[in-house]
Amino acid sequence: MSRRAAGAAMATLIASAVLAAGSASGQTDPGPGRDSFWLGAGLGVGSEDFAGSLNASYQFGASLVSIRTAATAGLFDDGFGDYALLYGRAIRPAGERYQVSAAAGLGLVDGCRGGGLGGCRDVSTAVGLPIEVQAFWRPGSLIGLGLYGFANFNRIQSFAGLTLGLQVGRLR
Repeated sequence: MSRRAAGAAMATLIASAVLAAGSASGQTDPGPGRDSFWLGAGLGVGSEDFAGSLNASYQFGASLVSIRTAATAGLFDDGFGDYALLYGRAIRPAGERYQVSAAAGLGLVDGCRGGGLGGCRDVSTAVGLPIEVQAFWRPGSLIGLGLYGFANFNRIQSFAGLTLGLQVGRLR
């Protein structure tokens, strides 16, 4: 499977998870009354080889608001990233040690093509449709460990990634 096909498959998987979480959220408990917030960071694999993500999220009830920057790049290849504001739904049952969420929003995409020995050519900034999926285990009230999936659909080049991440904040 080519790298572009793998990236498209990853983006389709993430989009499916967002749609599934959105339809299932109407059937779940809206979550505990205490609001939570956290900073998250992660490294992993992306449609252009490597991926990284930084996000700040605030959950009130079953609603989630996130701001994020996420990128995917290769050592000698293209690199693309975004800055995004997202809204979504989260599942965090009272007394449980996990949190799962899915969100979509609006973002700005930037990147470069041809990152080999010839240098990188900047690509003009474009508006994109970012999505994210978070699935974290929270053993304590301050730290969580889990997976952060992201994608951005735009006119320049769509991209996606999956990172192993750490959350720090008021989680429960």
